[in-house]
Amino acid sequence: MAQAFVQRAANTAGASGTTVAQAYSSGNTGGNCLIAVVNWVETSISGPFSTVTVADTANGSSYTSAALSNNKIGGFSNWSEQAFILTGCNSGANTVTATFSTTVNFPKIIVLEYSGVSGAGTASVVSTTVANDSTTPSTGNLTVGSGQGIFASVITPGGDVTTAGTNYTLREDFGSGGVQDWLNATTGSQSIGMNLNVASAYGFIAFLMLGAGAGGSQISWVNRHRKFVNKR
Repeated sequence: MAQAFVQRAANTAGASGTTVAQAYSSGNTGGNCLIAVVNWVETSISGPFSTVTVADTANGSSYTSAALSNNKIGGFSNWSEQAFILTGCNSGANTVTATFSTTVNFPKIIVLEYSGVSGAGTASVVSTTVANDSTTPSTGNLTVGSGQGIFASVITPGGDVTTAGTNYTLREDFGSGGVQDWLNATTGSQSIGMNLNVASAYGFIAFLMLGAGAGGSQISWVNRHRKFVNKR
């Protein structure tokens, strides 16, 4: 079964809060994969940092963390993001809620539904620091197997996403970053990047999307890439 994008929705919960929620505009199809990307700004640049859990009205708290970035980006605030994944979802109307352990600034959630995705793959972590801001943020390559895809999200305090990276489809441009995927990607080592309107610091997370029948219906822990660029 080929991977396919079904729908997405997004919400920002004002200037600060401890939760942010978003309903899918259409009911989920049973058996599909759900991904929730949560990003926020910590109230302190030195911590302690907030932790996040994700649950929804149709499946409960069955989400597993697929990638986490929690470092100071941009020199002023701690911009953070985390992706969660759930496979084999129940059918019907669904609202997804992210809950933070402490009050955070500008909490946002992006929810996405896919068919033909059985989980997130496993690979080594890449973490790199680059001194200069960039209009083309990128992170380390992922090795793609047959029937797999790549999911990626970037946050940036200074620029807006203009276009997705080569071969990718931009699913959400949320002003301070964006979410993209490359479904049924070409096998082999593949790069991950996006394009910004101005040079900016950024944080990047990405993971493999396993194809249906590749590794079963449950997520295996975690294929994640993390990259932070200090603006100052």
